Amino acid sequence: GASYILEVCSRAVELFDAESTTIEQKRYLINFVLSNLTLDGKKLHFKLLAPFDVIAECSKTEDWYPGLDLNQ
Repeated sequence: GASYILEVCSRAVELFDAESTTIEQKRYLINFVLSNLTLDGKKLHFKLLAPFDVIAECSKTEDWYPGLDLNQ
C-alpha cells in the first residue's frame, strides 16, 4: 500500500544506483513508476503512473489539498 510506495520513493536512487541491483530490478522500478516510454533522439518521453502522476503535479503547484480548506 501507501507505506510500500513511500519506501520505494525514499530509496529509489539508492536502489537504482546500487551495484547489486540487477537489470531486472531496475526494469521493475522503472515500470513501477513509468509507462509509455519512448525515445525521440536524445529526448525521453514517458507517462507517470498513479499515484506518481498526482504527486508530481502537486509538487509543481504546491497544492497538496486541492478543493479542501484546512481551516474548516
